[in-house]
Amino acid sequence: MDIKLFPKARGKGIAYKALAFAIEQAFNEGNAKLVYVDPHPDNIKAWKLYEKLGFVSKPRPDFLEEGETYLEVTKNQWDNR
Repeated sequence: MDIKLFPKARGKGIAYKALAFAIEQAFNEGNAKLVYVDPHPDNIKAWKLYEKLGFVSKPRPDFLEEGETYLEVTKNQWDNR
């Protein structure tokens, strides 16, 4: 999952609402077991948003291309937040 907003749209809660909706759809309509993001290590605002949504930093799975970060939230974690 990823989201990008124009500067004038930032700070209004749009990203939170959009991602929360997308996560709900992935779990409830798409039957996903987990969703993940891999934000740039220096993107503090993205990290705060993802943590607010319940994402947790985990070791990056081998099946993904090389990268520095990996955060996930499982359906169970999402339902119990």
